[in-house]
Amino acid sequence: DIEALRQETRAEIAVTNANIESLRQETNANIESLRQETKAEIASVRADVEKLSLKTTAEIEVLRQETKTEIAQVHAKIETTKNGIVLWVVGLNVTLVGLTIAIID
Repeated sequence: DIEALRQETRAEIAVTNANIESLRQETNANIESLRQETKAEIASVRADVEKLSLKTTAEIEVLRQETKTEIAQVHAKIETTKNGIVLWVVGLNVTLVGLTIAIID
């Protein structure tokens, strides 16, 4: 009776310990699986960030080159306009000299 109760209790303890061990192993397996999934996701995100970084760098370089080209075009227009103004001023001076000579004569 007491001995039977002890054996029954020991059997229940053994079953409980086996269940605990099984749950521990299952938990460890789940943790390892999640760890591997997380590592894979991190690697994927890193690769995406690297691609985005390279793409962004390339886009910035394209914009930089386009901006340089636009600035060069603006400088060329300014130079052309400046030359036109100089020619107009020279023409005006010639005209004024011509008028002055005509008035003096």
